[in-house]
Amino acid sequence: MSDIVFPLGKETVRGNNHELKYCLRGIEKYLSNVGHVYIVSNKLPSWLTNVTLLYADDEKGGEWKDRNIYRKILCACENEDVSEDFLFMNDDHFMQDVFKLPDFPYYYREHDMQETIDKNIKNIAWKTSIQNTRNYLVNNGYECKMFDTHTPIIYNKSMFNKLSKLDWNTPYGYGIKSLYANMNRINGTLCKDGKLFPSETSETSIKKRVMDKPCFSTSSYVPIQQQTFIEELFTEKSKYER
Repeated sequence: MSDIVFPLGKETVRGNNHELKYCLRGIEKYLSNVGHVYIVSNKLPSWLTNVTLLYADDEKGGEWKDRNIYRKILCACENEDVSEDFLFMNDDHFMQDVFKLPDFPYYYREHDMQETIDKNIKNIAWKTSIQNTRNYLVNNGYECKMFDTHTPIIYNKSMFNKLSKLDWNTPYGYGIKSLYANMNRINGTLCKDGKLFPSETSETSIKKRVMDKPCFSTSSYVPIQQQTFIEELFTEKSKYER
């Protein structure tokens, strides 16, 4: 059995971590051999049950976003009750394919890091994080596959310790998934990214984006059309809802 770990920060646009509800419904629908669910945050949504809170606060400031996530993963790694291999998910990861844990693929994007950097001129925080990541990997003889994609990832507690070598006081931090997979010489599985952008509001464009993806994700702003699409995919309540 493999546990699942979620980092939760501030509440989502709809409030009370609404997306997490449908993410958990997807887990029940598609994942097997699931152990316990842990939420790493400073509080739990009122509707949530059958999970365990691992307490962690966030430092304010966008430049510390990745460090906040890194510390939340460490919180899970340092807890003896959490399984040695656990699935790390965001609250807006919506499953669409069947997997038995811990056999979940390590997905990486079709574009390498440099191309990602070049294409994200406007998003300075994301660009800086990936540039920091690429610099470290290149300077230390690792591959630079882009594992920072919108899918869950399996972390092993011992293997995650390799990331403690880095300076996490670096503003905008690093791409944690890319560090973990490349530093542990994981080959990975190529997969096109399944993130829904706010501009995709027609049923056709939404379905085209998520089609044939093992899972998909959303942006910080989720249009009502995407909300409706997700709710219609996962109509049955999970055991994690009161």
